[in-house]
Amino acid sequence: MRGGDSGRRECRRIASSSRSVAGVRAGRYKISMSESTWGVTGNTLAILQQIEALGLIVSVHRLKGSLLGTFPPAVEMHALWATRDPPKTFVARVDLQESDEPDYACAVLLEEMVGTELFG
Repeated sequence: MRGGDSGRRECRRIASSSRSVAGVRAGRYKISMSESTWGVTGNTLAILQQIEALGLIVSVHRLKGSLLGTFPPAVEMHALWATRDPPKTFVARVDLQESDEPDYACAVLLEEMVGTELFG
């Protein structure tokens, strides 16, 4: 799914630009990834919506495996806490072969990372 690629570029652009992060911190604008680019449904969508409701920018990336087989295909989810100084990024990754529901497993991992940071 190509929608995740544009989200990756957007998050990279946000993280690398101090002016953009400063604008988010100052409340001048809100950056949000479109839920349609996530490509998830059901409980996975609910988890990602909850993370986004906490003020983090969420993106979903579907990674193809290498042609040589050095790494398998995977799903990777990012949450960017742009209002924090310095900005903090959470990254969860699950190989497609590790789970029957890799999207859900990855969302749960991301939720655990964000929850541990926010609520100890």
